[in-house]
Amino acid sequence: MPATLHAINQNLLYDFGRTEYTSGCAPAIYYVGLSTTVLDSSASVIAEPADAVYVRVPYANTAANWDTPVAGSIVNTTSASFMQSTEAWGTFYSMFLADGKIDAAGSKVWYYQILSPALIIGNNTIITLDEGTITATKT
Repeated sequence: MPATLHAINQNLLYDFGRTEYTSGCAPAIYYVGLSTTVLDSSASVIAEPADAVYVRVPYANTAANWDTPVAGSIVNTTSASFMQSTEAWGTFYSMFLADGKIDAAGSKVWYYQILSPALIIGNNTIITLDEGTITATKT
C-alpha cells in the first residue's frame, strides 16, 4: 500500500523543516475504505458503495495496531471489519486509508490496488481485513 501524493507531500514538509513535528501530526484514527475505481497516487477518483450500511471502518493509529516497521513497510496487527452488506456492493479494485470518515472530511493517505483478482462483494457479506493484510510501504 503506497502513500498518496498528499501523504508524501506532508512527509516532505515534516522531513525538511517546513512543518514542525508535533504529537498530533499523524491521524489518531485511520478510516479504511473501498473503491470500485483503480486508485493511483492522486487518489482523486473514489467510488464507494451506495449501500446505507457502508461506512469507512475506523482503525486506531496506535502502536498496538501496527507491527514494527521492517524494510520500509509496516503491517496491521489487528483485524478491521466492514458492516454486513444489505445489497450487492459491486466489484472493488482499491482499498484505502483516509484521515476522515467521509470524503469531504479527510484526505486519502494510503491506497492499495486490488487487481487480480478484484474483490466482489455481494449481498449479506462481511469483509474482514485480517491481521497482516494491511501493509503500508514508504518508497
